[in-house]
Amino acid sequence: MSYFMTDEQELLKQAVADLCMSPAAQAAIEADRAKGGFPRQCWDLLAENGFIGMSIPEEYGGQGQTVVSELIVSEVLGDFGYPALEALAGHELGCAVLYYWGTEEIKQKFLVPCAQGTKVCCGAATDPSGSFNMTEWGISYRIEGDEVVINGQKVVCTNADTADVKVIFGKEPNGNTQSCAFVVEKGTPGLGSGGQEQRLIPGTDDWGSIFLDDVRIPKSQMLTGSPASVNLWTALGFNNGALMTMTIGRTAMNLALKYTTDRTNSGRPLNQLQKVAHRLVDMGMVIDICRASIYTAGRLWDEGRYEESAKLSFMNKAYTTEQMCKVCHDAVVLHGAVGYNPATVVPVLNAMCVSTEIAECPPDILRDMIAQFYGIEPVWKAGRP
Repeated sequence: MSYFMTDEQELLKQAVADLCMSPAAQAAIEADRAKGGFPRQCWDLLAENGFIGMSIPEEYGGQGQTVVSELIVSEVLGDFGYPALEALAGHELGCAVLYYWGTEEIKQKFLVPCAQGTKVCCGAATDPSGSFNMTEWGISYRIEGDEVVINGQKVVCTNADTADVKVIFGKEPNGNTQSCAFVVEKGTPGLGSGGQEQRLIPGTDDWGSIFLDDVRIPKSQMLTGSPASVNLWTALGFNNGALMTMTIGRTAMNLALKYTTDRTNSGRPLNQLQKVAHRLVDMGMVIDICRASIYTAGRLWDEGRYEESAKLSFMNKAYTTEQMCKVCHDAVVLHGAVGYNPATVVPVLNAMCVSTEIAECPPDILRDMIAQFYGIEPVWKAGRP
């Protein structure tokens, strides 16, 4: 599907692939996997090669390229299973807040080093009560003179401990949506990390809780935005999440295709059985359909068609994660009994895919967001019964 990309973007795709296959990357991957936690060496390679801050303007430390170019980088990293991809996604969420809500002062102080990759950022949204259960969020703040004092907790946050710049999502008192964010620097008194939270599939990631106990920041580091702006730029993260999930599904399909080619039944490849062939075709169709929709959403954003892009991005996150869960399930089934053996990788991908369906927010919540584009107001919103 090269029609998605310009010649320059094709070169970008090849450059990311070359990095992933390079001896330097292979050494970094081996070292980071042995160490665990934040994949620092893999991260530094991305920064050195200019693959961080792709869609952030150059005056703010980024590469000044398109959202589509950012998707290309994520897709290639996903295809190669590059360890720093999840860290990059968490980083980009925090950077988006700094870029879309930040003042010029905030952008120069925090966004520039984050977009360059010399500092790591995180976007902490998930409250113990639930990501989108804003009416019951425990995060709170008060203003004392020129300072904001923050209390509360965030959980399952990517880059929770490592992040030099922690962007903490909040809401106004008695509010029902995430309408503000606090920029907190690592080492600020009262700021703590919960260490590494357990995951079903261990990986080279920093994934944990953030605690805020009377954390004081300057008022200038409390950022605010309207609900409309929240629903637009956050959609980019949902679309990128859909892309990452699609690469998991495609990897699972490729493994299933190889297995059913090598595995024979009465001397013939297993995938020559019509039922097996059709299941593989169904997997391929849905992967290519999802990919086309994901890149279309990116292109719409680059063209300034933000409402259309946001609507499609929400759809992509809901639909792609559900479909890739089925793709991974089918890949396990096509492997037969060995499909339950982690050595085949497919059951690991299956578990990973479920986590992406939950991440940020599950499809049911996304469907409520999509409903509003059709003029349907969800009855549960704002705490209504």
